[in-house]
Amino acid sequence: MYRAKHFLVLIILILPMLLPAWVSYESISNPYFKIFYRKGWESAALNLLQTMEYYRPYVEELTGNRMGQIPFVIEDMGNIVNGYTNPVGIKIAVFAYPPSSGELSVGEDWWQMVGVHEYIHMAQITKISGEPAILRSIFGNMLYPNLYQPNWMSEAITVYGESGMDKYTGRMNGGYYPSIVTALAKESKLPSITKAGYNSSDYSLANHYVFGGSFYKYLADTYGADKFPILYDYTGSSLFSYLNPIYSNLSLNAAYKQAFGKGLIELWNDWKAFEVAKPVSLPRMPITTDGWEKSNLTYHNNSLYYTAYRRDKTGPFSSFGSHTLMRMQYPAHGARLETIVSQDTDFPVGFKLLGNNLYYSRQEMKKGFGNNEYNGLGVLTEICQKDLYSGQSRKLITGPIRSFCITDDGAALYLSEDDEFHDKSLLYRYDINTQQKTSIARLDMLVNSLHYLDGRLIMSAKGFLKNNDIYELDLGDYKLTALVNTPYAEDVVSVSDSQVIYESVYDTHKGCYSLDLKSGRISKIGDFDYIASYCVADDGSNYFLALNSDGVDVYSDPLHSAPYSLPKEESRAAYTKLEAGKDLLILDKYPVTHGGYAANIGHMLWPRMLRFPIIEPNENGEIQNIGVILAGNDILGDFPQWIASLIYDLESSKFGVELSLQNEFFRPISQTLSYSSLGKGSFFADQSIQLLTRMNRGIKNVWAGFGLATSEGYTRKLWYPYLGTSFGWGNGKASMVNALMYETTEYWPSDRNRLGWQGNLAIKQKLGPRMEINSKVAMAFDPDAGEDRVFSNIRGYTKGWDHNKGTTFQNTIYTPLIRIREGIWNPNIFLEDICLGLFYDGAITGDQEPVLERWAGGIELIGEFSMGYMGSLDLGLRVAYNKDKKITPSLVISNESIDFILGNRKMKHRW
Repeated sequence: MYRAKHFLVLIILILPMLLPAWVSYESISNPYFKIFYRKGWESAALNLLQTMEYYRPYVEELTGNRMGQIPFVIEDMGNIVNGYTNPVGIKIAVFAYPPSSGELSVGEDWWQMVGVHEYIHMAQITKISGEPAILRSIFGNMLYPNLYQPNWMSEAITVYGESGMDKYTGRMNGGYYPSIVTALAKESKLPSITKAGYNSSDYSLANHYVFGGSFYKYLADTYGADKFPILYDYTGSSLFSYLNPIYSNLSLNAAYKQAFGKGLIELWNDWKAFEVAKPVSLPRMPITTDGWEKSNLTYHNNSLYYTAYRRDKTGPFSSFGSHTLMRMQYPAHGARLETIVSQDTDFPVGFKLLGNNLYYSRQEMKKGFGNNEYNGLGVLTEICQKDLYSGQSRKLITGPIRSFCITDDGAALYLSEDDEFHDKSLLYRYDINTQQKTSIARLDMLVNSLHYLDGRLIMSAKGFLKNNDIYELDLGDYKLTALVNTPYAEDVVSVSDSQVIYESVYDTHKGCYSLDLKSGRISKIGDFDYIASYCVADDGSNYFLALNSDGVDVYSDPLHSAPYSLPKEESRAAYTKLEAGKDLLILDKYPVTHGGYAANIGHMLWPRMLRFPIIEPNENGEIQNIGVILAGNDILGDFPQWIASLIYDLESSKFGVELSLQNEFFRPISQTLSYSSLGKGSFFADQSIQLLTRMNRGIKNVWAGFGLATSEGYTRKLWYPYLGTSFGWGNGKASMVNALMYETTEYWPSDRNRLGWQGNLAIKQKLGPRMEINSKVAMAFDPDAGEDRVFSNIRGYTKGWDHNKGTTFQNTIYTPLIRIREGIWNPNIFLEDICLGLFYDGAITGDQEPVLERWAGGIELIGEFSMGYMGSLDLGLRVAYNKDKKITPSLVISNESIDFILGNRKMKHRW
């Protein structure tokens, strides 16, 4: 009877995996690519496959690597712009939303940008030969040598490669990345080769994408892009590449010397000297000096408005960021700066001003999208209205809004919304009073900005294999007229009765231009290397955004206009747009094979990630267990990871297994299962569901779950339902989880009866621009927990607090104390800041008369160490004084410590 009940409960928990599945993914493929997509997305998949096949020879030549079939997944995430490569699991995911602005929007096609970028990652990282190839074939994909390279090197070839397809595409051709590097170079702030691989607070805009892309463009321009395959031949065939995170010079210096004739450090310094020596024209009259990110500069009613983003460093690996809409009143006469809107999301389609009303945008999570990545959640845009006098705000409309504008009388909004596949734009008129939305046009292009002008819409829009051009749509007869049409990206900034102000990168530098609507003449505004969001005040003063080493600031240098002739270049589409059901050939010659879900299962079953041997000693140092650990994954994220270990105990001559599986197949339920036959055996199952996900302030997340943990040969069976929630406000955040702990001696019996509660609360609050308070509270009433540990220890004590009722709290005030922000190359270690912490912890009993049984206070000095290109570590010293009048110095390692007590010389290790 016992075994029957045991088996029944296991079947109930595992049953979802045995039920027939309703699968919504299909696939198309050729010998080099397999594209997975949701039903209805076949046209998008065909065009992605065509793009990848067209650029495949380019990527193979760039990296020197021809791969087998690589799986891609198209994910509809709403207006999230992204993509990623998993070289260990052999998978590429591309998010379907083409960006409407920013550095990623410079490109003739989104599949071209994101697909090629990620495919270059896969080709470069999986380039392998010689002894490493033998090791990888035996032990799995974790042994690709090019996994172990600096972050800037991983992104260098992709950023350069996306920009090398043609001069109209990619971040190195968009004006933004080169200008960031130029601004840093002119103030001698380019990083060391070590610092470039880590995210430092010294750089508000620059990162390893910027530094790596610029460095590789210099190498390609100086030595030729044909040297990159030589470089990767070396790094992919050297056993020393595995040691790069520890001692970078073992492989990398020799690899660069073989490819380029100089060692890596010398090449890096040559690049920095080249950037410093570049002639440059920069503005000199800033009216803001706080740097960071700024955009959408607009002049309205004697004030400048712009959107901004900044992050303030407040503690060890901790910071607070905010998106704001700022107003600067009377900028020419002692400007006063104030925050009009502060929010947790970007302003995805900017803002508009009319009279005393502000119309601004924000993002929000909604259900109903075709993706596995976020379990069907995606991001939409909300348009809100705020009265600048009263300060009252209201939400007007939510949707897949790509751009919007307001009519002169304030009665209606004009909206550009994406169709279901982010392929076309649907134009609407939204009546603010009646809240009615009327369709006015469907365009076979994406409209990325809208501006209303006397019964017309002036817009930036891009067609198939085209950058943004400027168009005029007459709202009377809906005639569409091209105003500016070149291979380069043109983005409208503002319109007036006589002219259109727009941005472009015609001469490698980002500048502002004016189009005279009557004569059609083009003028260039100013001659600085970077000018954005140009606007003119009522008194004729001009303002614009420009870059410096701290980020973007508002400048007021006088700018003059000069006639400008548009480039006469033409960019012809290399291939035609495909449509499902009509087109059966890729590039008019390659056939397409259709498939289903089975390939995903086939991919999952092979342990491509890891196939490592296991050797475990006993207490005497003798080998006791031998075996192998295997790990794999699927493509679609239904089974993101499984791990299996087969172990042989030499003493007992018995085999044992350990299995774990992450199961996301029955979304929105997420399940983690694990089983072990070692020892007396154990089984663990956890099911959870996300009940609410929000991006804006207030309640952020609500989740619930239910778990079972067995141990001690299944004599212990702990059931634990739980509920969690998180909150966010302007300068703080909190999360709380409550769980019931239940065991019974009746049905499927445990060895005890237990009904208890445990809860945890975490709060982080910003205190000023460079300080935070971090509080953690643990509460419990779990009287039957027995020997189970209910509370973790507080600082200042080495012995655990063995209570099952009560409260513990840990409060710490942190602030960065000493800036280091430099590192060493060999071994590869980077230290950002040393932070000061003042703490006070306590433990209160849960008796009828609660007692503060323990307390301790003290000081911490914590260094923010990063190493091996990826790992981070809090490393420092702590001194605590507790209720027992003992002074306890500690070594802080991450969140653990190695404590020793002065006086009795007793040392205790906690790992």
